Formats: sequence, structure tokens, C-alpha cells
Amino acid sequence: MSDRSAPLISEETVNQDRCEQILECKRQIEFWTKKLKDLEKEQDKRIKLARLRVDAENFWSSLTTEEQRQKVFVLAALESEELPEEFDDFSSNVFPSSIRKDRDVFLARVAREDFESRYRYDRLFVPPKLRADKEVILNVIPKHPAIVESMSCSLRDDTDIFLAVLSNESLPLHVLQHFSERIRSDHEMMLKLCAHPDGVYSMNFVDQSLRNDKEFMLEAISLHRLRVPSIVSSTICIDTMLDAPHILRHASQRLKDDFDVVLAAVKRCGSNLKYASYDLRRNRTIVVAATRQDASSFRYCLPGSTKEQLVNDPSFVREYLAQRTPNELLRFSKQSFDELTANRSELLKMLQCGLDWVYVPQNWQNDKEFLAEVVYIRPSLYLEISEAFQEDYDIARRLIDVGDLTDDVILEATEKCPRLLSDRDAMLTIAKAWWTDVLNETLAYSPIEIRGDKEIMLEAVKNDPKMYKIVADELLDDRDIVFAAIESSPTILHMVDREFQLNHPDIVVTAIRNMGKNDLEDLYDDIAFDLWSNFDVVLAWISRGGEWHDGINPAFSFNEDIILAVAGENWDDFWKEASREMRSNKEFMLKAVSIESRLIDDAVGDLRHDYDLALLAFSKCHLPLGYYFNDSSKFRCIVDDERGQEARYVADFEFLVSFTKKVRERIAEFDTFRDVVVSDLSDSNSKSAISALNQGHETREVLCNTISQFLGLPDREEVSILRSASANLLLWGL
Repeated sequence: MSDRSAPLISEETVNQDRCEQILECKRQIEFWTKKLKDLEKEQDKRIKLARLRVDAENFWSSLTTEEQRQKVFVLAALESEELPEEFDDFSSNVFPSSIRKDRDVFLARVAREDFESRYRYDRLFVPPKLRADKEVILNVIPKHPAIVESMSCSLRDDTDIFLAVLSNESLPLHVLQHFSERIRSDHEMMLKLCAHPDGVYSMNFVDQSLRNDKEFMLEAISLHRLRVPSIVSSTICIDTMLDAPHILRHASQRLKDDFDVVLAAVKRCGSNLKYASYDLRRNRTIVVAATRQDASSFRYCLPGSTKEQLVNDPSFVREYLAQRTPNELLRFSKQSFDELTANRSELLKMLQCGLDWVYVPQNWQNDKEFLAEVVYIRPSLYLEISEAFQEDYDIARRLIDVGDLTDDVILEATEKCPRLLSDRDAMLTIAKAWWTDVLNETLAYSPIEIRGDKEIMLEAVKNDPKMYKIVADELLDDRDIVFAAIESSPTILHMVDREFQLNHPDIVVTAIRNMGKNDLEDLYDDIAFDLWSNFDVVLAWISRGGEWHDGINPAFSFNEDIILAVAGENWDDFWKEASREMRSNKEFMLKAVSIESRLIDDAVGDLRHDYDLALLAFSKCHLPLGYYFNDSSKFRCIVDDERGQEARYVADFEFLVSFTKKVRERIAEFDTFRDVVVSDLSDSNSKSAISALNQGHETREVLCNTISQFLGLPDREEVSILRSASANLLLWGL
């Protein structure tokens, strides 16, 4: 009875429930489809960002226009070592205004290693809203101090900015003009400026009160460091370099007439005398001090009794002028000049210091012994003495003993005095000291006895390997001569007899090792053909980057040392030269990948997905990961079937996922062990039972290593490799 009275569920209700379930299923499908697409899009974005960080120069063009205008992609590209052309002129309209003026983008540009070189000579555009940002300005100053020209007025009174500028090796010209009056009149700040080698260029902008302060100027002079011209800043032209030491130039007129200030300045740099007052430029103490520091500053001594007394003072002339500016002495005092040139030793000193030969008295110009000394202390004067004395053997021979001669002097000597060409000692000296032009004009015209002298020719070919062609016949096959020539210039190998090469293959090995990599192929035809079956020659050739020629003995394609040399220098050809058996051998491939990580792409079969091999490759460099993300893999190139190619993609991706998981798990295991076991063992206050095992540092280390090995945890070396691999995986979005 009760069963008959129970309400029946209508068919309409059942259908309605079924429709709702179908709609819910549809909503779930749409939700997860959208979720999957979003994840795929996010993963694609992460991969693109990783590719940009690795190689923005080539990958940037593959982005869409919309992506190229997005901040996140621009920031990723700025992390790459090389940038695409679009980044060369960031102030142009290539990028939208929001990107060009963005703070993060600007700081990313500043952080690049090439930022300083990019803007060394160019003006840097700073977005207006960043010119008042102290952090931004402080970040730029170490690489581009000229940014102070663009900073806002609010920062021109900031001492932190000023000190940051002074910490640079070089300063922009007149940098002080970009700072406030308060800083320009700050005694301590201005002394710091004076201590900088380039600070003198801004001295004119120091407050007048300081430039009229005797105490300040004396401190400034003592602090000022002169910049060596050879390392002058690129921001300072050579013309203005001449004014660099003249700190007195910027002192007030009152201090230019102050004895103490001027004396300190000329002791620091003699040419400061130029800016002293007229009275002090006639002061004997000041002039002597300036001349002692720099003899050429004597020209700033004004005419008067002081100058007259000094130029006629033999002791002053001898000490300060005769040894430095002897030609000027004649202009200042003919009397002193005549007195000094009458003395043999004084005249020799003056000649050594640059006195022109025309000022030498005639009696000395005809004195043979004097001339022999002259050419020894100043060889260039050989070209100015009379021809009769140039032809004198004793004088010419004395000249050769100098050793440090210019080409024109030695060529003139051997031409005027041909007897030198037969003098063994003279020719040995020439062979040791001179190069192509001189040796061609001397040794080439020497008698056969000289060209047959092994010691002479050995020195000659060391200096100029081309001298090998003029050696006497009996020395052509001398091993020492040939080796010296080859060591200096491998191209000489074409002159070496083939039979000699076969008997001395080490000579050929030396030629290969010394040959430039770009010119190595030019050496191929000069090597005796039979030597391509010599292991040492082939190994040297491959190790130097030479190609695998048909002449190389095919048996070497099975030699591991030779193939590993290919891995190091011609890794692109590794897959062609290494046999399949080698590329299937894990131990061999581990050696190859340790040389060039990208060779993992040449591993055969499942070895490509071997954990140990992949860990070694991925820990060394991020580039091998590219073979698992794109079509550049050689293995994909040989797959014609689309299904097979798709299977490769899937297999590679699955391997990378599992590999990444294992790497991170191994790192986590080590970190957990370190944080739990090692920390408890090291903590004497720990209540853990394991802390009782701590019996000192050495015992603790042994226990930690023993426990770690028992648990199968990675050691420190393996962890370092794991962390490197993890970092490279992260670059590719894994």
C-alpha cells in the first residue's frame, strides 16, 4: 500500500537534472580548456623570456610587435649579453614613451656591462621624471659621471652626489659648475676636489673666497695629484692636458703674489711660474725652485738682474740648464755656452741631453776619439758627422757596440763601412738586435762564411724567420735553425724539405701549434702527405681547429684522443667524425660533454636522456637546453615522419620535467640534511639526541659525511653541479 502511495519522479524532472549535469560538464570543460590555454600561454611567455635572456640579439625579431612593446620582454632582453639593433638608440621612437621613460628599464640599461662603453662619448638621455631620482643618479654616476649635467636642481646641493662623482677615476670637464654655491664654498668638499687628478679643471668654479684663502690654497696645492699623460682620461683632450698641473692659475691675484703659495706651487710643478706675479717671476728663490722641478720653466723667468745672474752662474747652468735644455742656453747666455762647450766632459753631457750637432765647435767635430764617444752615447749623431769619419772602421765598430740603434743608423754604417759585413762579432750583434729591413740589407750581402755561421744565423732566424732562405746550404737541414725559424713563423714550413719533415715530425707539430687558427688551412699543402698518418701531427692539427681532411688516415676516426680533440675545436663536426659506437658509449660521451656541453645533442638513442650526461651538460652551460625546445636538434632533422617528430618533442619535454624534478629533489634533500642534522649536530645547546655526537669540528665533519653517504645524499661537489644545472633550467622557464 505504501509503495503505491510513493510519489513518482517524472520523466521531465529526470531530463532536467540530466541537462543541468551536461551544462555543468560543459562549464567545467570550458573552464579547464581556458585554464590550459592560459597555462600554455604563460609557459610560452616564460620560454620566450628565457630565450631573450640568453640570446636577445637573434630572438628579438621573432617576437610580435605587441610583445616588443611590453616592459617585461624589454627587461628580459636587457639581461642578454648581446642586444638587437633596436636597442642601440633607446631615445628614438622604436619603443613607446612609457618604455623609454620607465625607471626599471632605465636602471636595467645602467646595470649592463656595456653601458659605460655605449655612452662614453655620447650624451645620455635621462627621462625628466628620473632626473630628480637620487638612487637613479647614484647608479649612473660610476659609469657615466657626465649625468650630473642632466640632474635636477634639487640634487645639485646633495653632497652624496658630489662625493660619488669624485669617486670616479675621471671627471667631466668643469664638473663643479653643475653644483650649488654651498658645495662650491665648502672647504672640505673643495679639498676633496683638489685631491682628484681632474679636479684642477673645475678650480675656476671654486668660490672666490676659498681661492683667496691662503690656508686653503696651500692645502689644495699639497693635495693636488698630477695625472700621467699616458693614462689621461678620455673625457679630457690632449690640448687641455698641458694646463692640468697649473693650479696656481686659479688662485686669486693676491695669492699669486704670495711667496709661500707660489713657492709651494712651483715645487709641485715648475711651470706654475707662468702664473706667478711679475715680482715673484724675478725672485731668485722662486725661479731656482721652479727650474729644479722643471728646467723648461726657466723660460717664464722675466728679464732682469735675476735672470742675468742665473744664466751667467756656472753652477746653476751646469746643474739645471746644461743637462736639460742645452740649446736654450745659447739663447740665454753665449758666454756660459762657450765656457761649457770648451770642456770635453761638459760638452758630452750637453750632447747626451739633446744639444744640436751644429753648435759643437769645429775642433771637436774633427777629433776622432771624441767622435767615437759621441756615437756611443748618442748614436743618431753618426748621421751628422763628416763622411770621412763615417767611413772610419773604429768609429763604425764603436757604434755597433751600442746595440740599441735605429734602422737608418745601422744601414748607413754598413753602407759607409762595408768592412762591418765581414766582422763576425758585428754581424752577430746585428743578427741579435734587428729585424727584416736591416737583416735583408746586411746579412744578405755578407760573405758565405758569415751566412754559414750557425750562431749568427740562429739569432737571425729568431728575429726574422725569412732569413732561413739566405742561410748557407749546409745549415738548411740543421734542426736548431729550422726549429727556430718555424717557432717564429710557421709559414716557413713551405721552405723545409719533405724528407726533413718526415724525419722530424715534431717540427711540423710546432708549426701547427704556432699557426694562427684563421690561417691554419694555408699550412695544409706545406705538410708532407705521409705525416697525415702520424698521430702527433693529426692530434696537433685537430686540436688547433683544423678540419678533418680526406688525407687524414681513416683509422684515426676510432681514436678517442683525436675525436675528443674534435669535440674541443670543431664540435659541429663531432657527429660526423665520431663513430656511432663512440656516441653510444656513456663514458666516452661524458668526456666529450665535459669538453663541450652542446655535444649532448650528438648522443645516440636513450643516452640523450641519461641523467648523468644531462646533469653534466646542463650544469656547464644553458645552451644545450635549446636542443630540447626547438627544431635545431640533429635528431629531429633526421625524422621525416611528423608523428616521429612529435614523439621526440614529447619525449624531450617529459625528460626535462622529470630531470628538473629530480635535480630539485636532490638539492632539497641536501638542504634538509644540512638544516636538520648538521645544524643539530653543530648546536651545543640543542636538546636533540644527535647533538651528543658532537666531539669537535673534525669529528663532526666525519660524522656528517658518513651519515650523508649512508643516506645516499649528494656531496658538496655534486650539490654545486646540481645548483648550476638548476639555475640554467630556470633560465628556460623550468
